[in-house]
Amino acid sequence: MPVNRPACRVSATGWHEGPALAPYAQTMRSAGGTGGTAAGGKVASGKVASGTAATFRAAVDDLEAGLDRQRGLRPELTFEQEPAPRKLAPYAASVAVTVQGADDDIGWGRFVLLYDPAGQRGWGGPFRIIAHIRVDLEPEIAADPMVGEVGWSWLTEALDARAVGYQQTSGTVTRVVTEGFGAKQDEPTTTEFELRASWSPACQWPGAGQPAAGPALPPTPQPPAGPPLLADFAPGLPDLASFPRTDWAWAVRQACTEVAAADLGYGAPRGSAVLREVLSGYLRRVRAAAAST
Repeated sequence: MPVNRPACRVSATGWHEGPALAPYAQTMRSAGGTGGTAAGGKVASGKVASGTAATFRAAVDDLEAGLDRQRGLRPELTFEQEPAPRKLAPYAASVAVTVQGADDDIGWGRFVLLYDPAGQRGWGGPFRIIAHIRVDLEPEIAADPMVGEVGWSWLTEALDARAVGYQQTSGTVTRVVTEGFGAKQDEPTTTEFELRASWSPACQWPGAGQPAAGPALPPTPQPPAGPPLLADFAPGLPDLASFPRTDWAWAVRQACTEVAAADLGYGAPRGSAVLREVLSGYLRRVRAAAAST
C-alpha cells in the first residue's frame, strides 16, 4: 500500500559544515541515456517511460535548485560534473566536490542520487542517496577510538536537522594510514578519514512509486492524540540568543589563567582527572550516586 510522504525539498544550508554542493551542469541524465531510456539502452514504452523520466527529472530539478543556492557560499570548494554510475539504478545523477586548503586539496566528496521506479531491496522506496567524503586527518585525531562514532554522528545530526525525513541508513567510517617505504621512506605519514553512507529520503517526488491509475485510497488512520507533553524532547534548534556569553567568556579567561601548559594537550583518554573528580563529587552530593573517578 502506498505511504503518504511529504514532498521532497533540498536544504539551502548544506550538509553539517561539510562540502556544500553547487550546480555543476544542467545536463544530469538517467544512467542509461536521456528521456525514457533506462540502463542498458532499453527504452520503456508509452506513458511508463514518460512518467518515469518526469519523476526523475523533478527530483533532479529540486536537487539543482538546492545546489544553485549554495553557489558563492563556500569559495574553497570546487565542483565538477562526473559520470553517474550505470549499474546501480536505471536513473542516476552524480556530482563531485573538492575542498581546497591553503597549499593543497584537503578533502574530496561525491553525492549520487539514484532512482529505480521498482525500488530495490533495502531501499524502502524508489530513491536512494549515496555520499562519500574523504578528508585529511591529523594523526592524533585519527588515533582517537571515538572518531568513527563521532564522524557518523555528523551525518545523522545533519539529516535530523535538515532533511524532511530519511530511512534505511547504512554506511562505514574508515581511517586510512599511509606510510612511505623505499624511495618514499622520507615522506611523512598521512592519515585520512573516509565516510561512505547511503540513505533513502522518506518523501515522494510527484509520480514516484504511484500507481498509473486506480481508485483513490482511503487516508491512513491516525492514532488518537495523547495528553499534552510536559516536555518536548524532539530535536530542534535552541534559543541561541540565550547563550551565556558573559559567563562563558569569564570561564575561558579563568581557565587560561590557571591552566598548565601540559593540560592543553589531548591528555588521558578518560579525560581530565580534575573534571572527573568534580563530576563524581557533584553526583554523590546531588544525585546520591555511587560515582568514582
